[in-house]
Amino acid sequence: SVKHEQLVQDINRSNKSLRGKVEDIIDYIESDEQQLLQKESLNALHNCEPGQELCFMFKQHKMNDETLSSAYKRIEACLKDELRPLMGVELQPFGSTVSGLALKGSDIDLHIKLLNNTRTTKNSTKQAFNRLEIILQRSNNFNEVIPIRNARVPIIKCKH
Repeated sequence: SVKHEQLVQDINRSNKSLRGKVEDIIDYIESDEQQLLQKESLNALHNCEPGQELCFMFKQHKMNDETLSSAYKRIEACLKDELRPLMGVELQPFGSTVSGLALKGSDIDLHIKLLNNTRTTKNSTKQAFNRLEIILQRSNNFNEVIPIRNARVPIIKCKH
């Protein structure tokens, strides 16, 4: 395609670093994949039974149960390993992971319950939150660790 040829010429001509060239290629791939997905979705929507459009779109973008289960198990195993110093945690999934409404690219929501934390004062909760954050920050398995302390329920967002 013309777009592809232009990308190749731009990459070959530019003085960009290797990283910059790789980022350009990734942007190209992602945009082409998105365009293909949009075309497939539009074509399928036109062939849908009237009134079934929302159901179809959900099925089209829903995360496969097997993929979701596999991703959850990998994250659970990593978290349990990383949180071993806390001596006893229970991971409880919630949200779209449990409800079956997870879409492709959805996050996985987990509640981390500390089993040996008998006293739950505001201070002990804050200390536990800080320990969790430090463990995740130091981990090689998790990145982009963002603590959100001021939420009604404190949250630590991260990527695996």
